[in-house]
Amino acid sequence: MDLREASQQTGLNERTLRRLIKEGKLEATMVGAGPNHHWEISPEALEGLGRTGQADDSSPENARAVPGQKPEQQVCANCQWLRGQVGEMHREIEQLHILLGKSLEQGQRVLPAPQPRRWWWPWG
Repeated sequence: MDLREASQQTGLNERTLRRLIKEGKLEATMVGAGPNHHWEISPEALEGLGRTGQADDSSPENARAVPGQKPEQQVCANCQWLRGQVGEMHREIEQLHILLGKSLEQGQRVLPAPQPRRWWWPWG
C-alpha cells in the first residue's frame, strides 16, 4: 500500500510515516521512477504502529497501554512515567554540573595568574 492508504489505515499523517521511514522505524520500499516514484509499505510493517505515531515502546503511551484501562488511569500512568523521566534528567544535569566544575578547576590551575593592569596615560 502507498503512504496515503497507510495514513488512512493507521490514522497517522503522511509526514509522520515518512519520518518513521527515514528513522528506520518503519520498513518501506521505494517503487517507480521519476515523478511516479512512491513508498510502498507492507501491512505487516504497519502492525507495530498505533495511532500515537510511535514505532517503539519507549513512549509512555505504548509503555503503559493496558487493554480496558480507563483514560484517567492512562493519564495518571503517563504522568508517573514523565515524572520519572524528569527525575532522570535532573540527575544527569547534576552530574554534568559536577563534571563542568571539575573541568573549570583544572583549567584555572593551568592558566597563569592574572597580572595587574598598568594604566598608561600619554598626556599628563
